[in-house]
Amino acid sequence: MTIPAFDELEPRYNSKGDLDGYLNGAGFLGYHESKIMFQTLEQLVELGIPAYSVHDNLMVKVSDATAAANTFRQV
Repeated sequence: MTIPAFDELEPRYNSKGDLDGYLNGAGFLGYHESKIMFQTLEQLVELGIPAYSVHDNLMVKVSDATAAANTFRQV
């Protein structure tokens, strides 16, 4: 599977009992993406690094880019 998080989704079945997708796939992924971003921002605050979240991106000073990227990956 390309995206491991899909393994955590609740399967949805059609009337024949065949797998027909997943319940709330977009909501599931959006929720976890926002949690990751929020936790990253919290850690950057603790490190004294100003950052802004823009959709699924972080804006930081060039001098903070490496620390921000490492923090994001860790979270």
